[in-house]
Amino acid sequence: MVCFSILVCNVFGQVSIRFLIKDLCDDSLKTINWEIIDKLGNHKKADKDGYFCLEKNDDYFVSSFYRRGEYVRMLNFIYHVEGDRRLDSVITIPKIALFSESLISDELYINCNGPCNGICIDYYQNGQKRLEGNFSNGKPYGLLFFYAQNGALCKKEKYPKKAKCRKKQYAY
Repeated sequence: MVCFSILVCNVFGQVSIRFLIKDLCDDSLKTINWEIIDKLGNHKKADKDGYFCLEKNDDYFVSSFYRRGEYVRMLNFIYHVEGDRRLDSVITIPKIALFSESLISDELYINCNGPCNGICIDYYQNGQKRLEGNFSNGKPYGLLFFYAQNGALCKKEKYPKKAKCRKKQYAY
């Protein structure tokens, strides 16, 4: 998950934000290098403690790479800074997630020990199923099921047995 710690900057109209990663595989907080770009294309710099001073009521493009062993995952999102209130937004990096061996290679489903093989199931922190499917060397085959946090099936994707991850999607 990505935790947002917010302190007030020295300049009126700004908020200080630090982004931390929490991978559910090892449950520890990590600091990684982030790139933050405002609407005008200006790159923001972090201070020595990893905090960014961002303008209130503005949107920022946030980007970084996260490694799990030899695999890499690109993290990109738009972050909106609101008023003076403390924000506690979270993005989770689950135990089973899409990673790549490089930025140009196919994405693979990676668990805490490497590529998923056989039947793999991942759970939300509330104990409900998040994902379930069959895998071979990180590639899904057959049906891959995705569940909402309340346990309801929200999507299933159908993959052929020995294909390059072409899929059919069904939304619920």
